[in-house]
Amino acid sequence: MIVVVGTGPAGLAAAIEAARRDAVTIIDQAPRFGGQYWRHAKGGTSFDPRAQDYFARVLNDPRITRMSNTRVWNAEKRGSRFVIYTLTDGVEDRIEATQVILATGAYDRTIPFDGWTLPSVVTAGGAQAMLKANKVSIGKKIVVVGMGPFLLPVTFNFIKAGAQVRTFDNTPLWRWIFNLHGLLLHPSKIKEARFYRANVKIEMGRIDSYREGAVTIDGEEIECDALAVGWGFTPDVTLASILGAKLVADHDGSAIVKVNRRQETSIPNLFAAGEITGVGGADLAITEGKIAGRNQSSIALSWNRLRGKIFARGLQRVYKVPSNWTEKIDPSTHICRCEKVSAAEIQDAVLELGAVDARTAKLFSR
Repeated sequence: MIVVVGTGPAGLAAAIEAARRDAVTIIDQAPRFGGQYWRHAKGGTSFDPRAQDYFARVLNDPRITRMSNTRVWNAEKRGSRFVIYTLTDGVEDRIEATQVILATGAYDRTIPFDGWTLPSVVTAGGAQAMLKANKVSIGKKIVVVGMGPFLLPVTFNFIKAGAQVRTFDNTPLWRWIFNLHGLLLHPSKIKEARFYRANVKIEMGRIDSYREGAVTIDGEEIECDALAVGWGFTPDVTLASILGAKLVADHDGSAIVKVNRRQETSIPNLFAAGEITGVGGADLAITEGKIAGRNQSSIALSWNRLRGKIFARGLQRVYKVPSNWTEKIDPSTHICRCEKVSAAEIQDAVLELGAVDARTAKLFSR
């Protein structure tokens, strides 16, 4: 038995390939396949035509058991086998597997700013998910702000939904010189960029603060009824960490799962594919999923993975996560919105109480 966790591009590709070798159970906490990237409304189709093919292949393969609305809340390795603990509609269960493939994806990276905890502020990924899955726009007059190519499809979809949108990117266009080699290896990306640039207007700007009804960008106050903020993505390595897989720092500082050329982690028979091994988009995720599912690579797959990694690394050079965001933060701004810990309290934990790492600062500021 092989268990695949996640039904995005990487998970679906892995399940299809793995089913050639053994019975497969594919698990996802969402009600429908697709993950964040191929998310779609009930009875609808994904914007990516490849998705429908992958959905059909998984649904029609008798060797693949599908578990939707299922959360993996714990996992462990006992000897040569894995035990996966699940929760489906309030009912607990456990699955044993000889191999596990993690394709748990990524979530929106957030950077605090004054007003970021107000109800009308949504992450770009969250806004996109509501629009795709439920056809609900977060507002009629929207400002999109942050950095990265993901702002382009988000803005385009808002426009298609009838919203009035202004979009601000923190990164100047000239920085793409750092990824010209990546574009040359992916001509389709050039075509995609030209499409969005022809249909979406991007302005330069950095968010200062937000209050109900208006956002301030580089000192200019702009009226809006909703704000979508996106600073790229952070790999979701939670389950990999629970199982003890080795993590390393990606070039942008994010924690990612270390894998070998077969996508195997430091734990024998535990594989990882997609964004948890480094955020790189659907094409790279599919390639890694195929390698993990087959438990082997090929010249073609290895080349596609290398091309994808080169492009992803280039994007990290183009879009640098701002390191000076704390300079614009008011001391009263909540950094931890769950426990309402302010920037001033964290500063006191470091300067007054001597916290030397994030864990200690967290304990001191509770």
